[in-house]
Amino acid sequence: MFKSFLTKSLPVAVLGIFIAGISIAFAGVGIRPNTGSYFIHEGDPGDSISDTFVAMNTGTETQMVEIFGVDAQLTGDGVFALKSRADEQVGVGSWIVMDEVNEKGDAVYEVEPGGYATGSFTINIPEKIAPGDYAGAVVVSEYSSDAGGGGVKSIAQVGVRAYITVRGEGLMDFRWE
Repeated sequence: MFKSFLTKSLPVAVLGIFIAGISIAFAGVGIRPNTGSYFIHEGDPGDSISDTFVAMNTGTETQMVEIFGVDAQLTGDGVFALKSRADEQVGVGSWIVMDEVNEKGDAVYEVEPGGYATGSFTINIPEKIAPGDYAGAVVVSEYSSDAGGGGVKSIAQVGVRAYITVRGEGLMDFRWE
């Protein structure tokens, strides 16, 4: 009965698992910066900053993976979390642009078992942005061009944090009373 409910009642359910941290691998896919633990950059409004990543396949079968940027957010408890790719990206997630994309605009890589793929992206800091610290992530996801089908579809997604400091004159106008 339960299996029948899942396969007949839900056209497609997508379960995403977002983990932000250092050289993360889950369910056969992983990602890490080429250097350091996170993607950490500093720039001025209007700057473009290049960086690279390594996507890993720790599984036993060839994986098609997709790489993309997402915004960070805080949960109600103040915990660092990542927005879903389906959410509108208005911060760092929208600043991250993959350098190599297919005809659909997706940054997709085929990674052999135990292998890795390297790629690059550009962080385009907007011209009109307030100085400060901004956060997001670069995410690797199992790639599927198939939007149809039935039942429950589980997609593993993991990310590495991206911290961007925008330089500039901040307004420090406060006082303790």
